[in-house]
Amino acid sequence: MAGRKQVARILPFVGFGLLLAISVFVWAGKSTQSNSKTIQFKDQSFDVYTVKDASNIVFGYTDSAGNQLRTFDKFKSHIGQSSFELVFAVNGGMFTKSFEPLGLFIDKNIEVTPLKLDSGYGNFYLEPNGVFGVDVNRNPFVEQTKAFRAQRDKKSIKYATQSGPMLVINNNLHPVLNEGSKNLHIRNGVGVDKNGHIVFVISNQKTNFFDFASLFRDVLDCANALYLDGAISKMYNQEIERVEDGKFGVMIGVVKQQRRIGLPFSVQGLVHHSMD
Repeated sequence: MAGRKQVARILPFVGFGLLLAISVFVWAGKSTQSNSKTIQFKDQSFDVYTVKDASNIVFGYTDSAGNQLRTFDKFKSHIGQSSFELVFAVNGGMFTKSFEPLGLFIDKNIEVTPLKLDSGYGNFYLEPNGVFGVDVNRNPFVEQTKAFRAQRDKKSIKYATQSGPMLVINNNLHPVLNEGSKNLHIRNGVGVDKNGHIVFVISNQKTNFFDFASLFRDVLDCANALYLDGAISKMYNQEIERVEDGKFGVMIGVVKQQRRIGLPFSVQGLVHHSMD
């Protein structure tokens, strides 16, 4: 009888330990500090996502067979084939009718499409346009296209995408942006703040270029910021359960790796011990 009472006393702790172990496995790798926030600026709403570690940035364009991904859902599935999980994504720049990058695209140190330096019609060509990327030393940058061409060794770049126009240039708004403009669209963009963190922003309603650029400079402390795209812009963000999708060319994502944490004791051994 005494042996049975001992088992009865221990088994609840075994059950609790097993439940705790399962919980630790499931939640391992989840950050307790939110990277997301919603900002009200000039009577408009914007969702902001900050990336402090640029090594968590990945770009999505094609799968291992060379097929275009085009959607966040396929991007997520592609990342899920590894030990990583996609937790955030935005469309990463403008593209052609066949969903190819309109300008420069570097993926894992390989130049897929070159810098586009010609003139044309549309937002991409509002010079100066620019490049967002991460170098091999995990340093993020937003630079004017001509500065990138003159100063950067492409072999030192891990990821890069070209888009336009620049929104903020060395703490100054792009000179063609007009306050009070009636050119309103959903917009998304990216900047690098004073701490060297990457800041992604999408508007929650239609906004003009001037207000969008002012948010990056005056609120988010980004000395340089780049417009990514307009009406088609979407965001996938696990933290705030914002699950949108569309059809895109290049996509920019943030990943995390699920860590497996082993049990600090043997459940089986504890059960056997209690039966002695």
